[in-house]
Amino acid sequence: MSDEAYALGHSQLAAERLKLVARLFEPEMRRFIRDAAPPHPRVAVDLGCGPGCTTRLLRQASGAAVAVGVDLSEQFLGVAADSAPALRFVRHDLTEGPPPVEPADLLFCHLLLSHLAAPLLAIESWKACLTPAGVILVDEVESIQTDDPVFVEYLALVEEAIGGRGGELYVGRKLAEAGAPRGLRLRSSRVEPQSVAAKDAATMFGMTFQTLREDPAVQAAAGPAGLAALGRALEARTALEGQPPLEWRMRQIVYEPRPSA
Repeated sequence: MSDEAYALGHSQLAAERLKLVARLFEPEMRRFIRDAAPPHPRVAVDLGCGPGCTTRLLRQASGAAVAVGVDLSEQFLGVAADSAPALRFVRHDLTEGPPPVEPADLLFCHLLLSHLAAPLLAIESWKACLTPAGVILVDEVESIQTDDPVFVEYLALVEEAIGGRGGELYVGRKLAEAGAPRGLRLRSSRVEPQSVAAKDAATMFGMTFQTLREDPAVQAAAGPAGLAALGRALEARTALEGQPPLEWRMRQIVYEPRPSA
């Protein structure tokens, strides 16, 4: 996946947004890792690590001796190296095969596969990184529940931007229906809800919107006036009290190697 294929940007603002996402989704991620990780993993790898927040969480929640973050973005990896010096980071395009890391007991992937045109092929390639008893944990969006028309409009534009690059925002549905890629088997697949306060969601969406509004497909879909109005509406929702929370339904899948593979 080239830098241009990532619809949500690689700027400093994008890195700050990913830090916020990691904070908001930490309870859901931590539970998943603790429940599904093998005991006492030696090496854990965070696929699509962004600015390194999830890599730090992966090491804490799994107890791994070594945690490695992998991402294509030089900007994100620079932030990660500065903020998490005890961890190791590798630059690699995860659509081009398995990353150059030592065999891992645990691979973790959070909110990455939405941006890949062939997510199942990517997962299949990652098997080459696993130890025989290793697992791949995939944590992707199944749906986002909200009745707020501003949030609904915003999410439709995110779908437009990601879909225009070959991805799929709600890729969790696709993964659940597809079963295990070749060489792997499905250990478990479940949906885990994660509520996010509307003010926090509006802040996160507003940060993404600064990049999203420059996307040609988004500009064509909404027009200048529509984008300006949406930006104002998202900003207003960061200060409103008493709004219903949004609920992300996260598809959590655990893959393991087939014994004969």
